[in-house]
Amino acid sequence: MKPIKFVRKILLISGSMLTLTLTLAVNAQTSNTVDLQYDSVFKNYQPHKEVPLRDWKASNEAVRAAGGWREYLKEAQAPESPPPKANNDATQQQHQHHQNHPLGAEGKKP
Repeated sequence: MKPIKFVRKILLISGSMLTLTLTLAVNAQTSNTVDLQYDSVFKNYQPHKEVPLRDWKASNEAVRAAGGWREYLKEAQAPESPPPKANNDATQQQHQHHQNHPLGAEGKKP
């Protein structure tokens, strides 16, 4: 590489860096600052508390009295809210385009 081209590149790069530095300094002085608030994710952390063990026979009896595992299964599978009712008009409109298709003898398109 020729020394003149190398010097030109160095001057171009240093001039660009100087311009960038000055631009950032001016923007830093004129820009509005925003107060940031930091909330730690551990602020409301509660350590694990050991639960006292119960007699397994008493625990099994409590489950049986509640209806057994099938009762817990019903609870888990129960919908939280009833599903929305289908709008019959919308359903009919969606399928109207099927009415004009010619069908063959077996109910299929020819």
